Amino acid sequence: MRSQAGIVLGWGYFNDLQLLEELNSLVLPLRPNDFCSAGGKLQLTPQMFCAGDSLGTKAVCKGDSGGPWVRQHPVTEHWIVEGVVSFKLGRDCGTTTFFAVFTRVDKFTEWIKQTTAE
Repeated sequence: MRSQAGIVLGWGYFNDLQLLEELNSLVLPLRPNDFCSAGGKLQLTPQMFCAGDSLGTKAVCKGDSGGPWVRQHPVTEHWIVEGVVSFKLGRDCGTTTFFAVFTRVDKFTEWIKQTTAE
């Protein structure tokens, strides 16, 4: 992954209480995968990456799973989907210092091409 931060898009809940009616976006910085290891209880694979706000003020929430993590290519300025929201760590949305785990799209490019060609 080349970017240091990305934009997550989703229609998930806001603060666990209100389902959003409009597409929401959130800038989240990448974190080393050991940030998401939950004290060694969770082992991230090479097909995953971790992102989140260490202040706990911004986070993915229920309903955001499957949403894209995108970044803009620095040269071409095309938007690239680099990840897909998989799950979040922690119970509350945006009120804890827990992070989200994303599936790395580049690890599944061949599968995506084969599946969409069928």
